[in-house]
Amino acid sequence: MELQDSVLREHYERKVSLLSGFSVELRPVFALMDAYLFFGSAEGDQAPRVREAFYHLSDPDLLPALRQYFRVVSLGGETPAMIKFREKFSEIVGEPL
Repeated sequence: MELQDSVLREHYERKVSLLSGFSVELRPVFALMDAYLFFGSAEGDQAPRVREAFYHLSDPDLLPALRQYFRVVSLGGETPAMIKFREKFSEIVGEPL
């Protein structure tokens, strides 16, 4: 995956390297979602790094893994915030996750 922002790329690569317990398909999604949430809270929802992370998360090739991501993280029970977050992503990508 080619990430344009060097800080986002470093964050992504570091996270992927720490996710050896997850499938190869899920690692990019976990790493991008971590970046999306981290930079979103640190820099705001409209920050370029957040937009780039979302751009890659919404790639049609990643959508099956993104659906699986939401299933995995909801195993401990979905909070209202998680449901709202998943619904927001679903609305933006135009299909249920």
